Amino acid sequence: MAPIDRSNNAEAALQDEPDDDSDKGGSSDYSVGDLSDDVFYSVDKLRKIVRAIRSSPQHKQAWLREVRMALESRNDGVDAVEQVLMLILDVATRCALDFQDIIDSYVSRIHELWDFELSDADWQAIELVTGWLKMFHSATTQMSTTKISMLSTTHAIF
Repeated sequence: MAPIDRSNNAEAALQDEPDDDSDKGGSSDYSVGDLSDDVFYSVDKLRKIVRAIRSSPQHKQAWLREVRMALESRNDGVDAVEQVLMLILDVATRCALDFQDIIDSYVSRIHELWDFELSDADWQAIELVTGWLKMFHSATTQMSTTKISMLSTTHAIF
């Protein structure tokens, strides 16, 4: 595991001089605050899409049809009806990345969801959050599996 440095400290990162990323074509004044706003906005849009899908029987049926058609088009030999899942509101990022194409297709067809259409940057932010959540889940699992915490795992996690 890599050593923890100042880049993981949000306050320290905000005090640092901005990195020169002109070779990447990005702006050099992109701060941690901007990143957190973008991540929040992206996850919020996804939650609104999931909430809209789950809010009415018509949306649920349309969503299930969309997933069923996508799974049948993949034609991987598995019964598509058994694989169709409903999106989960509280942990929307858990399966959202698996359904990215289906969510994009569904949102593009439903006029009232056009305001929540997710861009590539939104999906990257959601993928970033998913990675963070997986790390926290892994750390929690590791700390919970032993009766006595060991210094080597405690130091690496904190």
